[in-house]
Amino acid sequence: MTNPTKGIGALQENSGLMENKGTNYLLAIAIDEYTHLPTLYNPVRDAKAFIELMTDRYRFEPENVVRIFNGEATEPNIYAAFRQMIEKITPDDSLVVYYSGHGEFDNVLDEGYWIPVNAHQGANNEYIGNDMIRRFISRINSHHTFLVSDSCFAGSLFAGGASKNVSKRYERDPSRWGLTAGRKEIVSDGKPGMHSPFADALLYRLKTSSEPIGVQELCSYVVEQVEANANQSPIGEPLKVDGHKNGQFVFHLKMDEGRDWGETTAVDTAAGYRRYLAMYPAGTHLEEALFKVAEKEDNILSFIEYLDAYPRGAYQRQAEKRVAELEDERDWADTLRLNTILSYRKYKESHPKGSYIQEAEARVQALLGGTPMPAPKPVATKPAAPLGAAPQSRPTTSSPVSSTPSASVNWKKLLLMGGLPLIVIAMIVWGVSRGGKTKNTSKPPAVGELSSLTLQVVNSWETLWREADLSEDAVGQLPNDGIRGHYAAMKGLLNPAVFEKFIGEPVYLSGPHTGGDVDLKNNTEFGYYNPAFLRKLERLIAVMANNPEFVNQIRPFYVRHVRDYLQVYLDAYPRFANNKEMTDVYSEFIQSGQPGASYEPFKNYLERFSGEMIQKGLKANEAYVVPSFWVRRTIDGTADQFYQLFYQVQQVFK
Repeated sequence: MTNPTKGIGALQENSGLMENKGTNYLLAIAIDEYTHLPTLYNPVRDAKAFIELMTDRYRFEPENVVRIFNGEATEPNIYAAFRQMIEKITPDDSLVVYYSGHGEFDNVLDEGYWIPVNAHQGANNEYIGNDMIRRFISRINSHHTFLVSDSCFAGSLFAGGASKNVSKRYERDPSRWGLTAGRKEIVSDGKPGMHSPFADALLYRLKTSSEPIGVQELCSYVVEQVEANANQSPIGEPLKVDGHKNGQFVFHLKMDEGRDWGETTAVDTAAGYRRYLAMYPAGTHLEEALFKVAEKEDNILSFIEYLDAYPRGAYQRQAEKRVAELEDERDWADTLRLNTILSYRKYKESHPKGSYIQEAEARVQALLGGTPMPAPKPVATKPAAPLGAAPQSRPTTSSPVSSTPSASVNWKKLLLMGGLPLIVIAMIVWGVSRGGKTKNTSKPPAVGELSSLTLQVVNSWETLWREADLSEDAVGQLPNDGIRGHYAAMKGLLNPAVFEKFIGEPVYLSGPHTGGDVDLKNNTEFGYYNPAFLRKLERLIAVMANNPEFVNQIRPFYVRHVRDYLQVYLDAYPRFANNKEMTDVYSEFIQSGQPGASYEPFKNYLERFSGEMIQKGLKANEAYVVPSFWVRRTIDGTADQFYQLFYQVQQVFK
C-alpha cells in the first residue's frame, strides 16, 4: 500500500499543484476524515500524540489545550479558535499551533492553504489561506508563537522568511517561528497506524530530550532527520510576521523525579547526578546521587563531601577506602617531587600500608648511595575534568525571594569582581606568617617580615578594613560590608605581589585585567590563576590550622565577615563550576558588553540563586559575584582546586 499524501493536488496528475513567566497554550487542529476529499491516515493520531507529550512531559496544562479534530475543523470553528487565542493570550503567554491535514497551493495567486474538513476540492474560497494564518499570528499578542504545520505546500507560510542569521536566540526575546513538513511540495502522511515522517521526527526529539529544548535546535533536528529519511524538505525558521524579535520558544520539562532519576542513571555522569541534586534537594535518591558524583569525579573532595553528608551512609566504607587510596597517590606524587630521604621516610610513616612502601625504601637506599635509583612507579593521577553541562535549574512553582540590584547597576563591572578568594589567600598567608609551624612545608615562607608589615598598620582585621578606603572606586558596585569592600580595604598591604613574595609562586599564570573590559579568551587580559600557587596554599592550610593564636584571633572576623560569604561560594560550586552553558553565556556577555538578550538567562539564574541564599539566611550581596567567579575558574581550570581550598578553610574555623 502506498502512503497517501497531504496535498489534494497530488490526486490530479500533472495538475501543477504543489521558560517564560506566562501560560503556555496549545491549539491543535487535525483532520483525517474529510467530507469531500481523500481520507488521511495519521493527522489526528499525530496531533493526539503531540498533545499528550506536551501535557505529560512539558509545561502545558490540559485546560489550556484547544482541540479541533475532524468534523469540528470547519472554517468558522478554526477562525473562532484563533479569535479566542487573540482575546485570551497576554504578552507573557506563549502559543503553539499544531496543524495536520490536507494543504493546497495556488500557483496563480502564489498562495498556500489549509483545507477545512468540509471544503470541496478546487474551491479555494472555502480554504484558509496562509495570508490569513499569518494575520492571525500577527494579531496574537503572545511572547512566543510557534506554528507547526504538517501539510502539503506549508512552506509558503514563510513568505520569504525572517532572518535566520542569528547565532544565539534567547527565550526572553519575543519570537514567531514556524516549522513545516515541507516547502511548496507534497509531503507524506505515513503508513496507517504510524506517524508521518515529519511528526515522527518531531515527536522523537521531544520525547528523548532530557533538557529544555529551544525551537531553533528542534527545527534543525527535524529538518535534518526528515530530509535524510523522506522525500520532502521541511523548513524551520522565523515567520515574517509582526512580533518577532529574534528570540525563540523553549520547551521546558515538567518536574518529574522518577523520570529524571531514570534519565540521570542512564546518562551516568557526574554532571547529571549534580543536576539531579540541584533539582531535587529533598529527593529520594540523594545519598546514591552524591556517592555517584564522588565515584565519577574520583577526587578526595568529592568523597569527603559524601562522607560529611552521610557519615554512616550505605557507601561509607567504599568512600573511606577510596579517600585513603587517593591520599596515598597524592602524597606519593608530592614525595616524588621532593625526592629527599626525609620525604620518603615521612611517606612511610604516614602510609604504613601504602602502595609505594617498597619503592620508598628503595629510593631511600639509593639516596644513601647503596643502590641505583629505581624508575618511578606510575601514579594514578586523574586528568583535569573537561567542561561539561552542569546543573541547569528548572524553575519551580514557588518563587524564591529576590534580591535584584537596581537597574542602574553596572552588571559587567559586577561580574568582574570577587574579593573573597584573595581574602582567604591572605588569611592563609598571614596565619602561616604569624608563628605557625612550618615543618610540613617544602618551602616555608618568611615568618617575621609579613607579620611586621601587617602589624605596623593594624592589630586585627577589624581595624584594617575600617581604616582603609571604602570609596565607590575601591568597592565597586557592592555595599561597604561586602567581601569586595574588605579586600579593597587591605589590598595595599596584602595583595598578589605580597602573596608571591611569601609563597614563592606567581598568583597568576597571566593577567589579570586592569580595566573594566576583559576578553576572556585573551590570556594577556584575563586573570588565569596559577595551579602551583594554589597547591602550595593547600599545603599551608594545615600550618595555619596549627597556629591556634592566629585561628583564635581571626575567628571573630571570620564569623562576622567571611563565613556566610564562604558558604555562598561552596553552595554555588555544584551549579556554576564546570557548567559549559553558563560559561558560554557569561563569556559572550563580557566580551560584547551588551546587557540584555545574551545575558538575561544567566542574570535570571543569578537572581534565583540569590533568593535561595536569602532563604537560607546567608548573605545575598556576594551571590551575584560568586557564580561569575566559578565561571571564570572553569575557564582557567582551577575551579576544583578553589573549592577544595575553601572547604579546607571552612573546616579550620568550624
